[in-house]
Amino acid sequence: MKKKLGIALFIAVMIVIFQRSYKTTKSGKEINQYSKKFLNIDSGSRLEKNFLIFKLNNKYGIMTQDGSIIKKNEYNQIINLDEKMYLLLTDKGLFAYNIEGNKEFKLEGMSIIGENLYKILKNNKYGIVDSEFNTIVEPVNNRIENKNDRILIINEDKLEVLNRNENMKIKEIRNSFQEVTVGVGNTIYFKTDDKWGILENNGEILIDSKYDRFVNLNDENLVIGYIKNETYLINLEKKIEKRIDYDNYSKESESTIMVMKNNKIGYINDSGEEIVPLKYDGGFYFSKNRDFIQLKENEEWKLLNTVTLEEKKLPYTDIGEFVEGYMVAEKNQKYGYIDGNGEEKIPFKYTIAENFKEGIGIVASPNGYGAIDKNGVEIIPLIYDEVYVNKGYIYVTKDKKIGIFNKGGKEIIPIEYDNLSIVENERVLFEKDGKLGIIKMKGDENGN
Repeated sequence: MKKKLGIALFIAVMIVIFQRSYKTTKSGKEINQYSKKFLNIDSGSRLEKNFLIFKLNNKYGIMTQDGSIIKKNEYNQIINLDEKMYLLLTDKGLFAYNIEGNKEFKLEGMSIIGENLYKILKNNKYGIVDSEFNTIVEPVNNRIENKNDRILIINEDKLEVLNRNENMKIKEIRNSFQEVTVGVGNTIYFKTDDKWGILENNGEILIDSKYDRFVNLNDENLVIGYIKNETYLINLEKKIEKRIDYDNYSKESESTIMVMKNNKIGYINDSGEEIVPLKYDGGFYFSKNRDFIQLKENEEWKLLNTVTLEEKKLPYTDIGEFVEGYMVAEKNQKYGYIDGNGEEKIPFKYTIAENFKEGIGIVASPNGYGAIDKNGVEIIPLIYDEVYVNKGYIYVTKDKKIGIFNKGGKEIIPIEYDNLSIVENERVLFEKDGKLGIIKMKGDENGN
């Protein structure tokens, strides 16, 4: 709801109402308390670190988590890049703003390429600055790409490679290629005569330019290369180029790749050798957190031991991912939880069950949603319209109103708000009856 403001109030966007609230148990023991401030704003973003982007009279500004104004509402748009950096769009152009140092820098574009490193666009050329706007690479370049710790600076006559693990030391390579882009590991993909090859960062050719295209299977060393109708697995670490014949491939996981042919899946290792035959209708990725994978064959789910390759049949209609020691499973059209051995741990009595997150499982019955712990103990009764977990707190919705509980099931913020943001630094942006404000919580997610 918009309000007509006087000049002084418009400049300050001051807090108009302050209210302190308490919540007690039946015994009178205080379990939590919070203070609440209504803000004279039209809308606001979620809190990022200690700051909030707000909108008032169709213009944007920035305030602290306690409502103090950092930037007045005079911007056409504000974008938060990270904890330090914001982009401010005005009629006069785009400015980068370091909120910690209170510094601005005029530019045409900016994106994050690493911790405290930003690619910038000035005068249609690219460069790199740090969070204090110190120049790392002058904005005189045609293109800059980055992946992980590597940055590739691309110009018509030369390539330059920066590695953040080597104190941003620049390696220069003569650019005689049709096209280049960042590859896996410490490599560069290059194109000559419309064919792709692979270079080491020092310019040494690892793979000749003979491929029509590459598809990365991981960020370190595995690539699929295509030559017309032929497919090759390329392992740069093991110096393998092996022709393989499958219809589709997954990303690498624990040195294995899920492959598909004729609508059946199996698995190969990172040398291209088949380790699980192609006979399954569905399955999950290998993981370092377990010694099994879930596979489906002829409408029957199994656990395959990845060491012995022994199969164990499971009496369930469906099973899910292995998360926090449990898998959601379905039996007789009800959902429960099983462990890594396929044994029932929480009974099959729910109409909906979700993966555990932060030790909490969201479940539902015909009466509504609730939450349980890993022992199957109900901590939020199954009566709500929606329940979800985020950063140690449980958000519940009932009759279009939302509140917050701790992981022990105690109410922290009553179910009376139209909207609540994610908790950041014990503060929550709220909306109630068309008004917005900030709740400052006292106590942690455990009710202490």
